Amino acid sequence: MPRTTVLYYEQVGLLAPLERSGSGERLYSEPELARVQQIGTYRATGLTLDQIRPLLAGGDKMAAFAKRLDEIGQSMLGLREQQALLVALLEGGRRPAAPGVAFEDAFEDAFEDAFGASGLDDAAMHRWHAVFARQNPEGYKAFLRSLGLTGEEAARLAGAGEDQ
Repeated sequence: MPRTTVLYYEQVGLLAPLERSGSGERLYSEPELARVQQIGTYRATGLTLDQIRPLLAGGDKMAAFAKRLDEIGQSMLGLREQQALLVALLEGGRRPAAPGVAFEDAFEDAFEDAFGASGLDDAAMHRWHAVFARQNPEGYKAFLRSLGLTGEEAARLAGAGEDQ
């Protein structure tokens, strides 16, 4: 991590050196070094320093992570909608029937074609989803969320897949 970043974390109160050497250099303890790494990890997820501060003080990490994941999912959904519009415009200059078309609606045929080309019929696709949901529920939810579904939609679909 760059020195200026560490100094900034110190300036905003997220980090404090254990002491200073005789020449004025900052000396950090092992826990402070671990804290710097933790801050870096949280920043890599896109959390702001204002969101990180309560986490370092013992706040609910899982709730913060879930909220951030939902924010990313919503951003991805918006980007996929833009992507679908651009594809439609490039393919024929036609705008999709309605702006805000969900990703799964815009690309449903493409997924079905890809599964079909790989030899999976509708029944096999449903079995694949059901097996994935049953064997790795959290992984399946993460997969669904990577497609741009919200946490609520992913949980609903994952639950439906587990029932099959």
